[in-house]
Amino acid sequence: MKLYETLFALICVLLAFAGVAYPADEKEKAATDATTQWLALVDSGQYAESWFQASSFFRRATSKEQWKNALDAARAPLAKSSHAN
Repeated sequence: MKLYETLFALICVLLAFAGVAYPADEKEKAATDATTQWLALVDSGQYAESWFQASSFFRRATSKEQWKNALDAARAPLAKSSHAN
């Protein structure tokens, strides 16, 4: 009987930890999906839309025009080097 009680307690503990880990996995997947979608906007040149979808903290710190200019400056050398290959 002691073996069954121990197994039951172990199963309860494992299930409790599985329940705690699951929501974190969902949050991580949601964050990863949102990041992927946001980066796709930047990669496709939709800089204004990427600015709108950024956090309010980011938008307060960086104007849409500053964001566009920074991306243009950062990506211009990359475009030139990809054409050289």
